[in-house]
Amino acid sequence: MEHEYFTIEEVAERLKVTRGAVYKWMHSGQLGYVMVGKHRRITGDALRAFVRPGRPDDAQIEAGASVVQSPV
Repeated sequence: MEHEYFTIEEVAERLKVTRGAVYKWMHSGQLGYVMVGKHRRITGDALRAFVRPGRPDDAQIEAGASVVQSPV
């Protein structure tokens, strides 16, 4: 079984954001990652889950805004 693994730089380039944004998402738990030795790698599954339809507006995430759901 073959798995996809991406570096932080590769994810930043794909999503057109800074490496800092990727680190922020990883440390906040929004973007899953695995450790390969001493290196962090984002799996293809984690990246697809992060960008799946239904996520909050990417512009809000890139701007660092908190996503708050209003009570119904």
